[in-house]
Amino acid sequence: MLIGFLATHFDFENWLSRRHNIFPSLSATWRKVGNIRVRFKGTLAGNIMSHNPNYDVSPVFGALKAKLIFDCATNSHSVESLESYRNQTVSEDSLLRAIKIPLVPGRELTYDRSMHPIISVALAVDRQDDFIVGGRVGFGCAFDQPVSIRLPISEPIHVTHLADAAEHLAADVVGATPGARTDYLGSSAYRKRMAQVLLRRQLIHLAPFQNAG
Repeated sequence: MLIGFLATHFDFENWLSRRHNIFPSLSATWRKVGNIRVRFKGTLAGNIMSHNPNYDVSPVFGALKAKLIFDCATNSHSVESLESYRNQTVSEDSLLRAIKIPLVPGRELTYDRSMHPIISVALAVDRQDDFIVGGRVGFGCAFDQPVSIRLPISEPIHVTHLADAAEHLAADVVGATPGARTDYLGSSAYRKRMAQVLLRRQLIHLAPFQNAG
């Protein structure tokens, strides 16, 4: 999926709503991003370039392993991830032309912004039949910059075992993040605790319902 630099939040939401098989839960969530003016005027590329940790695009696109494509006076080049972009120098004459999101068969995405602007959590998992074989987590709000971390799955996890594995997976992911911010909204420890709670909840929701009887 290639997203041009002028694509707005509304464009993205509208595109998702017409393609129900691609990240079906994200369209409904994206309707809650910003007010009507922001959704119609704010661009996804501008959201990324702002480096604002409270914005929504970077954690979601970080979980999806998006690539950034830049044009400058002499050439075009791509940056392999949002983290790579933040950690390397891009020339002043570079223009973010497009964002490329890989559409991987079996990839599912959830985005929980229920505690925004304290913490937001995007989870992308790769499913093969009834097994989770990999994934990535993006965090917004809690850190000085949006952060994404690979889901530490060393061997495929059957979906019926995912609820049991959720606690330690969430703890391992959050444990690999840098120090969280402390401000009037919450302490660093509180933000990290809530990140773990939201991620664990998202992982459990991927597991099939088990009838207690």
